[in-house]
Parts: sequence; C-alpha cells; structure tokens
Amino acid sequence: MGAEAARPSSAYRRGAVARRRCYRHISALLEAQVLTVVDERKVRGAVERTLGLGERLAHVDHEGLDAMDDVQLRSAFLGFLTSLSSDFERLLDESGREDRGLLGFTRAPLYIDPEELPALQSGLMDLLAPYLEPRREGQRRFSLATVLLPEVDSASSEQSEKSAGKASAHSTGAQ
Repeated sequence: MGAEAARPSSAYRRGAVARRRCYRHISALLEAQVLTVVDERKVRGAVERTLGLGERLAHVDHEGLDAMDDVQLRSAFLGFLTSLSSDFERLLDESGREDRGLLGFTRAPLYIDPEELPALQSGLMDLLAPYLEPRREGQRRFSLATVLLPEVDSASSEQSEKSAGKASAHSTGAQ
C-alpha cells in the first residue's frame, strides 16, 4: 500500500526508544492493520520482516493534530506523501499504459467558512460511503487521497493567478 521499511533498528540504535517498547508498538500497529508485513526473509537465523502501510491507515483527528508539534506534523504529512508517491511509482512500474486513463489528480481552491468544513467533510463521506467496500466480484480497487490545506494568503495568490491569466483549478487524468 505504500512506503515500506525493515525493522525499527534506527529508532532503538539512537537510544530514542527501547527495543522492547518499539516492537510492542509495532505489534499493536500490525494488530490494528495500520501496518502489514509485506515480506519476510531469514537473516542470521532470525526472520526479518519488511513492513508497509496496512489496509486501515491511521486517521488523525483534529485533537491529534492539535497535540502534535511542528516536527511531528511535518513527519506525519511526509509519511502520507511518501505513501502516496510509492503507490504512484508502483502504478508506473507494474501497470500498463492503459491504466493511465484511470489515473487523475486535481487541485482546486475552495471558498468556505471554517464553520462549513464539518458539513463538507460529512457530505464527502456520505458520497463515498457506498464505494468504501467491494459491492460485487471483479471490481477494481482505487486509492483516493485527500488533503485540506488552508491557504496562508489566499488574497494575494488569487490576485497573482488572475493577473497571470491562469486557471485556478489544475487537474489531469480521469475526472
């Protein structure tokens, strides 16, 4: 499903996390299907597991986001982007050109009040709900990734887009 890594050696080598604690956390993430074992191999009599993101990715709610410092938040976002990039690379490496007609990515501005966000998010989940589980045999699985970023200075970027004569929505692929 995305970025893969072998054992958590760097965390406990730095002394940041005790080895037993690190493995306990990994076991909990495996059990919760946030991580999955994508490969196993024998190394000097032990089994080394390569882990990847599981079917049920961790969702961070607003309380969780607020509790993160800037470094943690950047790390979580980078993990999300790395997973997305890995899926994209796998598509290019392992899929035929015919799949490119099914690929799409879009970026568009939204003009909403912060109070409207919960209704927007709820509406999107209602729209997507019927498609989150397979409904019949032979359906193809797709990955839909969302990012909601408040723009820091939307007034000046809006003005520069208008003066440059560019469209404010950028997309490619399947619509």
